[in-house]
Amino acid sequence: MRAVECGRGPEQSVTEARGEVSRLRRASPRALAPVRDEAGQSVVEFAMVLPLVAALVVVLLQFGKVIYSYIDLTHLANEGARYGAVNKFPGGSTSPSAYLCPKLSDSGMTGKKVVVAFTAVSPGSPTAGDAVTVTVSESYKLIPFFSGATIPISTGASMRLEQPPTYSAGTASC
Repeated sequence: MRAVECGRGPEQSVTEARGEVSRLRRASPRALAPVRDEAGQSVVEFAMVLPLVAALVVVLLQFGKVIYSYIDLTHLANEGARYGAVNKFPGGSTSPSAYLCPKLSDSGMTGKKVVVAFTAVSPGSPTAGDAVTVTVSESYKLIPFFSGATIPISTGASMRLEQPPTYSAGTASC
């Protein structure tokens, strides 16, 4: 137990303690502030996280562009296989390669190639019922304006010939 000073009772000590607490409450907020000020902390945290978020956004955009290019090539391969199957090409073209190469040159990619192949049921020249396969490929540059990493994208489509083709199988670089 604590010794009580002469002339003062325990109730006076409690009263003094309450006065001390109220005096601390009246003290300026600056006196109670921590030793280190936290002003600007959010700016520093933002500056640390911003490059990571920006890199993530760039990676997601590039991934979206690669997927878009793949889907676009798939549509071109389907279109070339269909025109090859019916043996009629719009715009005066004479083969799937001649029809698809101008469309590929608009894409801005490198290493564009169209491959036309026949899968014959019987040996000899292809006839109605044989398969025509059109494969379209290109290389997607990850960082434009710099020579560097590229992603090869290739896709194909097959359809049955409805009549004997007037074109031959082969590879065309566009």
